[in-house]
Amino acid sequence: MVARSTLPVRARHLHGLSDGHQLQWLLDGRTAWMALSGAIADAKISISVQLYMLKPDAVGDAVVAALVQACARGVTVQLVFDGVGSAGTTDDQLQRLVGGGVQLRVLGKPGLRLGLGHWRRRNHRKLWVFDDVVAIIGGRNVGDEYYALTDDHRTWHDAGLLVQGPVVHEIAAVLRQDWAGRSSVRGQMRDWVERVTRGAARELIWQRTMHLRGQDPQVLATPLPAPGDPQALARVGVAFNHGSVNTAFANVAYVHAVRAAQIRVCLAHAYFLPGRQLARALVSASRRGVRLQILLPGLAISDVPPVGWATLYGLGRLLRRGAEVRMVRDTMLHTKIGIVDGQWWTVGSANLDALSRRRNLEANLLGMGHSETLQATFDRLWDDAAPWTLQQDTERSLGLRLLSWIAWQFRGLL
Repeated sequence: MVARSTLPVRARHLHGLSDGHQLQWLLDGRTAWMALSGAIADAKISISVQLYMLKPDAVGDAVVAALVQACARGVTVQLVFDGVGSAGTTDDQLQRLVGGGVQLRVLGKPGLRLGLGHWRRRNHRKLWVFDDVVAIIGGRNVGDEYYALTDDHRTWHDAGLLVQGPVVHEIAAVLRQDWAGRSSVRGQMRDWVERVTRGAARELIWQRTMHLRGQDPQVLATPLPAPGDPQALARVGVAFNHGSVNTAFANVAYVHAVRAAQIRVCLAHAYFLPGRQLARALVSASRRGVRLQILLPGLAISDVPPVGWATLYGLGRLLRRGAEVRMVRDTMLHTKIGIVDGQWWTVGSANLDALSRRRNLEANLLGMGHSETLQATFDRLWDDAAPWTLQQDTERSLGLRLLSWIAWQFRGLL
């Protein structure tokens, strides 16, 4: 029987952490690619995927080819795209996927007759489940910025995790539920089926459905690691965001963990616009002597500059309370990670912004212990980053102050 324990926070709805997991940190593009391509190649029964973005580049084409090859050897592949994030996926990629046997759906396809709220509600998850026994979760879309096909290919800073153990079954169950068209939020999930005809012309038929059911993948009878195996002691849980502020469990986890912090809080985030509860928790932690380290992308390298401008506006309060802020200078920081007291950690797709809290579907892993590699990566990035001090914040130019103020007013849309 798998031993279960509760999170070091009061949050029953965040699922207890369970022992018996093997972890592989995916903290650079090359390691991440080797893990992903290897897992696709090793799959024997099923591959279930939720992606925000599949790009028309070398990595995107390589993933398309790998999934088609998996179908050719009899693996059931079910792939859910986001309707906005997948806008750049080419017709040729879609034809190869569907023509090769991949079961494809697009969640949240925009339409002119739909309201702004629907456009803003996105499937932002980056989830892979293989044979119901291996999962990959993190912040990486599929594209050249995220995965390195060769050793000399430089990618954005990002983070992910390959996990084996009981939590994989929880993740797989959510993916099956989503595929079947059932919603976790008051029946509001919209699902479209995409069919590409095999001909010279491409035909898309989008069909709204609420009760389509996918075939449940079989579960491989792979034994879990023995309890005595030191690699099997990782304690892990999963927290999903289901598209509303009341079901933003991945973001709620940050709040509770920061409230329980005693020594140190490390946050490395691409988009840092914390909500009221988390902002208060961070200020309270600083007041009781907790060291706050916030690592962000520099304004010059941010892929969404308005978010960077708005972030600057909100940093002043934290800086005045003693928070330490540094900005990565060399390449885009796309990570979404948190580490508390060197023990509690979380990695996934959830940003610390309003869209992740209120609109997006997100998925994070939570854990206790086995965080040394993640902490070392954070510390290395921290040491290489440029400090952003209270003096620099107060000496911002008038133009940057104006941009920051304007962007802050629209932070709920960023």
